[in-house]
Amino acid sequence: MAGISSLGCNLATYSHARNPLLMGYGYHSDGEWMRIGLVIAISSGIIFMISGLLWWSILGVTI
Repeated sequence: MAGISSLGCNLATYSHARNPLLMGYGYHSDGEWMRIGLVIAISSGIIFMISGLLWWSILGVTI
């Protein structure tokens, strides 16, 4: 659930219902939105990978 919520609406400019409003009012340009989405996608991927590996190590699962 957390992975979908942080990635789904940030990777493309019109991937969610709120994005056309943000683009129409001029809060962000298309390029700026894509850069923000890339930063969010990479950082959340790193966070989920680290927390997942820690959780597996707590459970005793070998990688």
